[in-house]
Parts: sequence; structure tokens; C-alpha cells
Amino acid sequence: MPKNKEIIASIEETAATMGVEVPKLIHEDGKVFSNIELGEALTALRASGDNPDAPKEDAPKEDAPKEDAPKADAAAKEVKKAKKVYPYSIAPGKSLTSKKGILQGGDEIKASYLAGGDASLATHVKNGIVIKA
Repeated sequence: MPKNKEIIASIEETAATMGVEVPKLIHEDGKVFSNIELGEALTALRASGDNPDAPKEDAPKEDAPKEDAPKADAAAKEVKKAKKVYPYSIAPGKSLTSKKGILQGGDEIKASYLAGGDASLATHVKNGIVIKA
């Protein structure tokens, strides 16, 4: 995210280019506007431009969270897992703790993975946690 100083510089530059007075960037109590408020002021300044043909740029945006990449990788792995057909698998959106660890939607499960064996597997199928192919 751009720093306040960078946004203030953009506001001053835009105001000078447009030939308008720089808007007030300080609250009545003397505190400088927050990053979001400065971004909104910059957007409003650009939107109030006299030249309708001039391209209007958006206020500085936050960079996309870096967490999106791992989520995309996880989703791709789920799609690959979904292509495999197992006799018994965990239902999408469900998870189950087993002797093999925590199994998630699409993972294969066998009676030997559960402490209760076949009876436990049948109960999980009945409850909708496990899907029988």
C-alpha cells in the first residue's frame, strides 16, 4: 500500500496539473487523514477534473494478498484429487481425523484408517461425511 506521503504528493501533483487548490488534508483536530481517506480525496479530485477526455486513474489500491497463490494451488490440488475415484472418499467440505491424520474433502479413506473399522466407516457413510463410490 502506498504511504501517506506518496498519496499526498499525488494529490498535490494532480491539483497542480488541474490548476485547482489542494484540498484540505488535515482533520479539524490536527490529525492527518488516514491512507484510505487520502485515497478517497485523490479519487474525488481526479473525478472532479474539468477535462472529460482525460483518463481517470483509480486511487492507489492495496496489493493483492499473497495468500491467494497458496489458495489457488490448494484448489488445483483438490481438482486433481477429485479426478481420482476411490471406493470411499471424504465428502467435499468435510474432514475426518483418522489414524493416518486429518483427511479432507476428496481424500481416500479405508476402514483400516479408522479405530472402529468397518462399523465406523459405515456410520460415517450414513452421516454423510464419507461418500461411497
